[in-house]
Formats: sequence, structure tokens, C-alpha cells
Amino acid sequence: MLFVLPYHLILQQLGVDPATIKSQDTLTIPRALLELLLRMLIVRAAFDEADYLARNPDVRAAVQAGQLRSGHEHFLTVGYLEGRQGGCPVVDENWYINAYADVARAVAQGKLVNAADHYITSGAAEWRVPAPDVGQAVAVWRSVLTQPMRGADTDVAAASKPRRKGGEAKAKTAADTPSPLGSKPAASRRGAAKADIAEETAG
Repeated sequence: MLFVLPYHLILQQLGVDPATIKSQDTLTIPRALLELLLRMLIVRAAFDEADYLARNPDVRAAVQAGQLRSGHEHFLTVGYLEGRQGGCPVVDENWYINAYADVARAVAQGKLVNAADHYITSGAAEWRVPAPDVGQAVAVWRSVLTQPMRGADTDVAAASKPRRKGGEAKAKTAADTPSPLGSKPAASRRGAAKADIAEETAG
């Protein structure tokens, strides 16, 4: 059963007064909390085991050797936070090609392997919808992540100031954290795929 701490208790633990918080306020949360919330989401998401193993040969080898029970296990524990490709979200091949004519042409011309290949390399960043039943969810994520944040001007001004020597170290990302397999995330072909689609659309 999924357990979620009451909202006001989370805010209190973050040092925020629940009575004064506004929906447009920007909060800073610990990375550990962000990762916990994301893991609680991805564990409930549809997953394509075959696609994940095909795009991550080191994970496939570990599963075959009995070091991992499945690609899904790797994805949930470290793969998602490493930015591994494939598996999730599941891309509806036929629907995606019918929805996006530029992708259909690129696949027909051999510039892309399939619809999932496009979504992984550039479609997700373009807010394309991978399947018909998640369109609303994509729209919600886009609305939340792209809306102007309160206090953003202050943040930009602070970021533009020169940082003195010996300042705060750069925060580690998930990609900086080594996998138990000792591998790095697969290299992205986003730039190449974008160029192909852009060229095709222009033509």
C-alpha cells in the first residue's frame, strides 16, 4: 500500500509555514526527497522490459548472469535517475506515427528506427505525447514545469553575478552517481535526431 505523509507535515519539515504558502511560491527541497517522490511515481508507471534491456546491454547481461532480477528492478533502483533510455514511458508505435506526420516520414525514409527511437532522442524534450492515454498527464507536467516561477527574476540576477573562487561545489546529478554495474547512461542521439526531423519538416 502506498503511504504519503500529510502535506502540512512535509511543509513543516521543510521549514515552511503551511498557512502562508501560495501555489506560485518556489520551494527548495532536498534531493533525497525529490528522488523519493519520483520513485513513488515510476514504480506505478507502465514499463517495457524488452525495450529497456535492448537499449541497455549491460543491464541485460547482468540479468542473464543473475545479478539482477529484471531490467525493471534496475530502472527503479538506479536506471531512471541515471537517465537510462527505454522502458518507460511505453510508446504506442502505431498511434505515435499516426499522430506525428514528421516522425512517420522519418521512419519511412530510414532516418529513425521507430517511434520509440524518436520519443527517446527528442520527442520527450519537445513535449510529444507517447501514447493516447497519457496526453493529459503530459499536459499537466508541461504546465507545471514551464510556468514562470515566483522569484525567478531574483534567481536569474543572483546567477548572473560572478562566483568567487572556492564557492559552493556543483551539486551531484544522478548521472554522477555510479551504477552498481559500474556503467554510464547510454549516450543520447537527441541532436542528430532533431536535425533529421527539422530537415524533413523544412522539406
